[in-house]
Amino acid sequence: SEDALSGIRESLPGVKTVRQDLKTVDQDLFSGRFRLVNASYCLHHLVRAEDFLNALSFCAGSVAPGGFFILMDPVLTMPYSPFSVLEFSTYRGNGVVRPLHFIEDFLAGRGLAKVSARPAVSFLLNGNIEAGSRLPYRVAEKAWRNLCRAVFRSEARTRALARPLAAADELLKRRGRGYSASIVVFQKKEKEPGRAAISG
Repeated sequence: SEDALSGIRESLPGVKTVRQDLKTVDQDLFSGRFRLVNASYCLHHLVRAEDFLNALSFCAGSVAPGGFFILMDPVLTMPYSPFSVLEFSTYRGNGVVRPLHFIEDFLAGRGLAKVSARPAVSFLLNGNIEAGSRLPYRVAEKAWRNLCRAVFRSEARTRALARPLAAADELLKRRGRGYSASIVVFQKKEKEPGRAAISG
């Protein structure tokens, strides 16, 4: 949004900002220009596959050889999720959760390989999207709903419990039980040195 870009320009004078629609942005606008490209909690809002793939191509294409692309989004990395299948014609959500293997395969075709994937936040702070099976998913979902009712509706209670909730969030993530959004890091291959042509 222009408001966000204005805030960036005010706090970081001299930084150039560009406003583009990720659905239609030219994939080569910043071809190979950046050592680091970061997309945080935005690409899943591109519900249509065509729009999502255009944005993902733009991100991948903007990474310089040897550089990194960091994606922080709700990404499926576990066997169970009720979001694995959506009825697209009736779906009215403002975001789509996509499987990591799909993103990984798509980016591999653009020269990027996955370096790491880890939980960005646990279900305690952001709700759950996946789990190893149905039972842990339901337990996490119930915990999230209870926290919403008992804590997050009150700013005072949220502030009072912020530290213990953050500590529990870290513990769950370390144990591989985040069940929510992920941070996935990809790296673009370095350009291979050219081969000298030998003629006789």
